[in-house]
Amino acid sequence: MSVREPRPVTTAENDERELSGRIAVVGIACRYPDAENPEQLWQNV
Repeated sequence: MSVREPRPVTTAENDERELSGRIAVVGIACRYPDAENPEQLWQNV
């Protein structure tokens, strides 16, 4: 049986400092009224 050492509680403030500048957009989804893509939407406008 193994026992883990207690870990310090992470606060939101610590999380923000560690993650600052590390954002990646990996996907996007949109709905376009009466169009299948952005180009067709602009043609309709």
